[in-house]
Amino acid sequence: DRLTDTLDFMKTIGADVPFSPMTSTLNSIDLFMSHEGLVLEYEQCMTRLLKDPETGSPKWYNVGAHFLWVGDRTRQLDEAHIEYFRGIRNPIGVKVGPTMQPEELKKLLNILNPDKETGK
Repeated sequence: DRLTDTLDFMKTIGADVPFSPMTSTLNSIDLFMSHEGLVLEYEQCMTRLLKDPETGSPKWYNVGAHFLWVGDRTRQLDEAHIEYFRGIRNPIGVKVGPTMQPEELKKLLNILNPDKETGK
């Protein structure tokens, strides 16, 4: 029944007709994914050397997500997770909770984005 309901919905919005305006919109949507970079073996498999769109030079990108984030479990300053995040060009988020000290946050941001690049 759920599959039938889904197909009926697609028909209702016109997404089942090839070349309809709705199908065109659905096929061209921008989708951004995010996750905590917790399992380095997974992140390594999802990392590629690609051409930087601005400079044309090769840079490392995680192609498994647009935006990755450092959480409580991955924010140790001298551990492999931070080294990995430092080396990729994706935007990086930092989870800041009650256990993070301001000085630790400053050090972390200086490691992840030493040039204070906008959007990193």
